[in-house]
Amino acid sequence: HPSHFEPIQFVRYREGERYALHSDFIAGDVEATYGPRLLTFFVYLSSGFSGGETAFPELNLKVEPKVGRAVVWTNAMAY
Repeated sequence: HPSHFEPIQFVRYREGERYALHSDFIAGDVEATYGPRLLTFFVYLSSGFSGGETAFPELNLKVEPKVGRAVVWTNAMAY
């Protein structure tokens, strides 16, 4: 049932666009039927450009975009 999960999101970045450092925890979701986000699953659908890494600064880790590559992480703030 749709009320039991967060809607799927698609993100497209154009040249020069970026997403600022943030947490995937959304406080309003705590009261939602589906609850807070526990996992994020990110799939890269394009590559062949400079930049675009997904960064995890506290882990000193950057994931470089490559078609078909995926990264999944837990949202520790949800626990």
